Amino acid sequence: MAQVVICSLVRDGMAYILSYRRQLESLELNEGDGWRLCILEGDSRDSTWEYLVQWASEDSRVTIGRECVGDTAEIEDRAARWAKAGNACFNMILSELQYSHVLWLESDLCFPPEFLKRLLAHNVDIVAPIIWLGGLFYDSWGFRDLNGKRWTGTAPYHPDYRPMSLMEMGSVGSCVLFRREILDTGIRFKGTYENGLLVGLCHDARALGFKVFADTSTAIIHPSDNWEAQMWRPSQIVITNAEGSSSTMSLDNARSLGLQMNLPFLDPAVMLSANRRFWKNLYRSYQTNRLQITVSAKVFPRKQYHVNVHIEPPDLLCRIPIVRHLFLLSWRLKIVQKAFRCAISIVIDN
Repeated sequence: MAQVVICSLVRDGMAYILSYRRQLESLELNEGDGWRLCILEGDSRDSTWEYLVQWASEDSRVTIGRECVGDTAEIEDRAARWAKAGNACFNMILSELQYSHVLWLESDLCFPPEFLKRLLAHNVDIVAPIIWLGGLFYDSWGFRDLNGKRWTGTAPYHPDYRPMSLMEMGSVGSCVLFRREILDTGIRFKGTYENGLLVGLCHDARALGFKVFADTSTAIIHPSDNWEAQMWRPSQIVITNAEGSSSTMSLDNARSLGLQMNLPFLDPAVMLSANRRFWKNLYRSYQTNRLQITVSAKVFPRKQYHVNVHIEPPDLLCRIPIVRHLFLLSWRLKIVQKAFRCAISIVIDN
């Protein structure tokens, strides 16, 4: 018999928490199996916490907690705060509770009644269903093969992808079922972005001999609205230089900048570390790699970004034409690449 503890985080969740509850209460399990929920709320500006209190009073299977971690624009800091909240959610599992599995489940996902029963039937250490977002595969960050190669959002997703099968993986994400023994070893979320969180949990489990799988025969859905609301895909950006004259950034550079800003927060750390060719092209075109970006966001009914980019003059020696020319010729040197990404400031006005 399987007894599953479901762990979820929620913040400003009133748009979906009622649906989440209905889906949990509709889960189909084999006779003798059961579930409990540990759900952690934090930093909500709506009535999520009050609703969770009511829910817990009505259903003895529900345990609630709070962990406020605040906001940050830096992706590494954001990962550390997310890991802190996730580990606090794990700590809510009662030590005396008899359970066999833990299901990490993002609370805004949509799942069919049979999905948990199907995952349990595989009887493996760690397993995740695949997650769709419209016509895209959703979690291309978390799903990685045994060599660390990530899945992509569009078909065929990965060279080894097989539909309706159980694929051994290096890591998975978003919705993950794992045996209790994995938590009992002391494995928890690491607060780093690239190889932490669920990816790090899978890596640490595999290092101890546990195996990770993706079940491509079982699928759940990530809602499109919230995902679309955090995206910014510009087709054109008008820039203003230090003298006040305006010009249009090339379409390739505009798209490149937009891809770097495809995050819930416009993260300077990601923008400075990603896509070095963009910074080189910017430097060649405008003799500078200093940008000041002002962003205003209309949140409802769907987030819209209005972006103003201001080109600032280069610093110190970079103002000398021959120095700029030598920098471009020496582009492959890491110290030069770092110099090309010297400064950016972002102001977000909600």
